[in-house]
Amino acid sequence: MARFNLEDLIQREKADLDKLKVAIEIYQSEDKYEFERRKFKTENLRFFAIAFLTAVISLGSSYFIESFKQRNTISQDIKKEFVELKKNYLTEKDRNKQNELACALANFENVLQDKTIEKAQLNFKKICSNISDIQQQTETIANTDTSSAAVKTALSKLSDYDSELQSLKQKTRIASVADKSKILNEIAKVNSNINAVVNSVPELEKAVKSSENIEKNVKQIETITTDIKDKQIQNEATSEKSSVLWFKEGYFLQFKEFRILLQYLDKDLGIQVQICKTKSTRACENPLLTKAWVKFGSPLQFSDGDQSYRINLEAIAHAGKNPFNLAAYVTFETLKQKD
Repeated sequence: MARFNLEDLIQREKADLDKLKVAIEIYQSEDKYEFERRKFKTENLRFFAIAFLTAVISLGSSYFIESFKQRNTISQDIKKEFVELKKNYLTEKDRNKQNELACALANFENVLQDKTIEKAQLNFKKICSNISDIQQQTETIANTDTSSAAVKTALSKLSDYDSELQSLKQKTRIASVADKSKILNEIAKVNSNINAVVNSVPELEKAVKSSENIEKNVKQIETITTDIKDKQIQNEATSEKSSVLWFKEGYFLQFKEFRILLQYLDKDLGIQVQICKTKSTRACENPLLTKAWVKFGSPLQFSDGDQSYRINLEAIAHAGKNPFNLAAYVTFETLKQKD
């Protein structure tokens, strides 16, 4: 709009001034309308922006809450599945199926990377590795070529020395301190003879090494499995448990005052034992039990007076310096007396 100075306005006629006044009023009216229009437009834009942001935040919150609920549900389902597998592992009575469950737990798909599951899986990964190594070492022994005359001769000597070694070990279990020292010297000599035979035949040396590795793996599996068992169940019944020991047919183990003689061994069925309350190597005339079965997952429980005991079969596998004879790996438990 054009600008006017005071002198110019004074010199103008009244009619011109009236026209100028009307023009100014029209301009001001249009300017006010334009201002109100822009204000209305700005207010609407702000309202819709706030409404839009509110809707986005609301939808985002709903999605987050729903996503959290869904993730939490999946997490609970995964944990439940893992716990169920673990329970099945601890209660499974078939050794092959238990091995499969151990490796299934080791390779369990922890999609949400749950820390509790990750920690528990470490034990099962160790067990699965032990199982794999046992299978490989067993295969090595099975594939050992024993057809040559040299190997057959060495095996015959090894069998004799191993029998002598087992007999001496039995004597140490019931010998006095003075006698035990002499027996240990004899054991050292027999071991030296065994090593000489084994080292002279590469095929035997490899097989014996595999047997020793199997023994280590079996003991590690039992130790880890004991660690992962539910403490409530474990402490409920057991007050004392032995380490894993092995023996072969015709030989015995001494647990406290009980002599456990291995009478029969079958890889699929289990073992039969005789239990005698004695520390003597002489034949047992009045055994507490004889030809009693101990199976994997089905321990043998017996009592002497008010005290109860349990023998667990942990494995049937190769062991010792003669790798071609299977051994029974067992543990012995003293059970808590009932109040």
